[in-house]
Amino acid sequence: DRGEWHIVNELWERYERELLPTLGEGTRVHYRRFAKVICARYGKRRITSITRDHAEELHRSYDGSYAANRCIEFAGALWNQAINWKWATENPFKGIKKHAEHSREDQYLTAEEVKKVLVALGQSSSEDTADLLAFFLATGCRPNEASLASWNQIDSTTGTWTKPSAHTKQNRVHRVPLNALAMGIV
Repeated sequence: DRGEWHIVNELWERYERELLPTLGEGTRVHYRRFAKVICARYGKRRITSITRDHAEELHRSYDGSYAANRCIEFAGALWNQAINWKWATENPFKGIKKHAEHSREDQYLTAEEVKKVLVALGQSSSEDTADLLAFFLATGCRPNEASLASWNQIDSTTGTWTKPSAHTKQNRVHRVPLNALAMGIV
């Protein structure tokens, strides 16, 4: 298999077929978004024709420093796989200087804000949506994790929620003790 003849679209298609299913759901979403950008720009070009200049131009043109850095990291992983498959010998995305990223501060609702949200949810005409949002608020879980919760994951005897590894960012089973508010919802 002569790698120098493969194009970027083929690289993504193989990666998507063979490796993407092994990654977490959130990662898959981001990788698909970045692949769309890369394939729109370079999809019909041979993998080996992509240079360091192309990599730096992609990094400069992508909106947002955080997203630009993640896109370049993804492209680097993609090209590393091309090297593993003997479709390329060099990774033009290796060593690209990343944009400075500022750490994000966690923000929490005050007790008063939580009360206001719960009152508003109690007045909602959509009980299911209100319960989902209240559960999210009560557990501090990610919205996607709350929306994927199912009854068989909740143990009302012990007051715990067991999140399957496929539903967590860390790809590990996670047991969450449920407070009174969460237990009132379930």
